Amino acid sequence: MVKTRLPEKLYKELVEYARASGISEYEAVRRLISSGLRREGGIYRLVSDDDFLISLLTVRVKADPEFAARLLEILRREAEEL
Repeated sequence: MVKTRLPEKLYKELVEYARASGISEYEAVRRLISSGLRREGGIYRLVSDDDFLISLLTVRVKADPEFAARLLEILRREAEEL
């Protein structure tokens, strides 16, 4: 069993989610926790893996000169803002 208190705003979001889904608040909590745990181990983990992202960008840059130019421009703008 898990017990917790939610901030009022988050609780209202939970209630709305449950209502819109046609389920109880308890079922909504179970579904949301389950979904979050699955995501944590899936694609979302890859998105936070710097080496994986850099390898994807490297492949894309080598295959698409227009993408490489866009990426370079984005990186220049971001570096100027630092």
